[in-house]
Amino acid sequence: LSALHDNNTNCNQHTSAALVILNTPIQTTANHSLPDVFQVLWKSTTFHVCADGGANRLYDATTLIDEGDALIPDLITGDLDSIRPDVRSYYEKRGVPIVCVEDQNYHDLDKSLMAIEEWIENLAPLSS
Repeated sequence: LSALHDNNTNCNQHTSAALVILNTPIQTTANHSLPDVFQVLWKSTTFHVCADGGANRLYDATTLIDEGDALIPDLITGDLDSIRPDVRSYYEKRGVPIVCVEDQNYHDLDKSLMAIEEWIENLAPLSS
């Protein structure tokens, strides 16, 4: 964690980096806040992708501590068999694109990484 702080002295200074949130619990601290490492990772990345059920985990962690509107992902993708209807509705109302990729030859993490590859390609400067 300190290395992230050292390399990124201003956590609000964004780089072209992405964060994938998987379907794993995001534990809040004893004082009902997000772990420091999660906050640093979120603030130091510019593209936030929830891999299907990862949207549930982000929603549960952030609404529990009343930071739901502060941490909105840029994309939710996967086969969408795990995202809860209330979570899907919450993020749809906030304009988050939700992309269903039904190809079962890939895991939701793979689908998220493919979305990040596309995002990176769109960042590349256009050649003249």
